[in-house]
Amino acid sequence: METDTAMEAWQRLEQLRDDLTGSGWPCNLAGTRDQPVLRVRNPWVPVMEDEIVYTGDTFCWAWGPKIGDNAQDVAQVIRHVLREVSGP
Repeated sequence: METDTAMEAWQRLEQLRDDLTGSGWPCNLAGTRDQPVLRVRNPWVPVMEDEIVYTGDTFCWAWGPKIGDNAQDVAQVIRHVLREVSGP
């Protein structure tokens, strides 16, 4: 049986996914209903990708650091971090 926390995490990651895909960034929900993860990829540089989780009160990189609690702000941070890096 799903917990309210797991359902909220799934819903918040869906919200973030919608924001990112709306701006052309491919992402998909993966993991389980109890431990969902959002996989995000830079559309122009596919090797620039990462996973995002929702801890119950904030979005975090799957490897630990917090990003924020507002999906639109978090989407902006993700796009910035996974951006294409220009030459020297």
